[in-house]
Amino acid sequence: MRLLRVNDLNFGEVPSHGPFPDYAILSHTWIHPSRDEVTYQDIILEESSASKKKSGGSRKKPGWQKIQYTINQARKDNIDYIWIDTCCINKRDPTELTEAINCMYGWYKRSKRCYVYLSDVDFADKDTDELEARLRPSQWFTRGWTLQELIAPREVEFFDQNWVKITTRADSSTVISAITRIDAKLLMLMRRVGLNDLQEYSIAHRMSWAAEPRTTRGEDVAYSLLGLFGVIMPLHYGEHRAFMRLQEEIVKISTDQSLFAWNGKDGKSRPRSVFFTILRLQVWQQECPLLRGVDILPLVTVFDPENNPMDSNDFPRDVLAAKMGAAVVLVLAPSLQ
Repeated sequence: MRLLRVNDLNFGEVPSHGPFPDYAILSHTWIHPSRDEVTYQDIILEESSASKKKSGGSRKKPGWQKIQYTINQARKDNIDYIWIDTCCINKRDPTELTEAINCMYGWYKRSKRCYVYLSDVDFADKDTDELEARLRPSQWFTRGWTLQELIAPREVEFFDQNWVKITTRADSSTVISAITRIDAKLLMLMRRVGLNDLQEYSIAHRMSWAAEPRTTRGEDVAYSLLGLFGVIMPLHYGEHRAFMRLQEEIVKISTDQSLFAWNGKDGKSRPRSVFFTILRLQVWQQECPLLRGVDILPLVTVFDPENNPMDSNDFPRDVLAAKMGAAVVLVLAPSLQ
C-alpha cells in the first residue's frame, strides 16, 4: 500500500501485512476529463521538483484542490498519512492496479477516517433545509465504487464542495439509508478491523445495495463488489463476464443459497440468476442480453434468517462445484412475480 505523507507530500510504502500507520482516505467522484485529476506520475514529478525547490505543475490541475482539502483535514485530525485513489495507485502498472482493487475494501476498513467530498453539493445553499433533499442528488451516491467506501471505513465524514463539514455516516444513518437502501443499523456501526459486519446480510441482500449505483466501465460493477463478498480475482477489462466470475468465486467461499435465486422462463428469455439483471447496466446486457429484470427487494426478505422457518441443520448447505456445474440441495419457494 502506498500512502502520501501530509508533511512533505512524499510517498511511503506499507507492506501488505502491515503494520499500518494511522491514515485518512478520500472518497470522491472523478473529474471529467480524468486528465484533470492528479496522478501517481504527477506526484512523483512533484517530489522531484520539490528537491529543486520548484513546483512540478500538478498543483495547477483542478484535481489538486481536493488533495489539498484532504491534507488540511488530516492535519487537523492529527493524521500523518492520506490515501487517494487518483494518485496513490500507479494505474499504468496492471499488476499494481489489480492488487489495489482486490485490497481496496481492506484499505478503507483499516483507515482511521474516510472523508467524503461531495463536489456537487453546496451546503451554504438555502434552497432547502432538509438534509436528504440536499444529499440525494449528489453524483457520489450513484457511483458503484463509493458503495464500499461508504460501508467499509470505521468513520465516515461528509464535506461539501467548499469543504464545509455536513455530517457523519453515524449521525445521519437514517437519511443515508433512505438514499442508498443500506440498513441504517449497519451505517451506524463503527467498523473494527478483523470483524466482518456483513456476515449477517445474505448475498442477495448485499447485492440489493448495488441495484442503483453506476460505473463508467461495465466490468467495474463486479470489481467494485469484491470486498463486500470477501472475493479476490484477477481483472480482465473487456471480458463481458466479470459478474459471472464474481458469482463463481462467491460459490467457492460461501454456502449462502441466496446466490442461487433464479428467475423463471418466459417466452423470450432463458432462466438465469436474478443478479444478472437487478443492476440494469450495460455489462449485464452484454453478458445476458435476453434476460428480463426481477425486483430483488422482496427476494431479500425470503433469505432473512428471521423469516426462514427451517433450521440450518434441516438440509445440507455445502455447494459442490465442478467444471460442468454445481451440486447443491436447494429449498424451492413460490415465485415472487
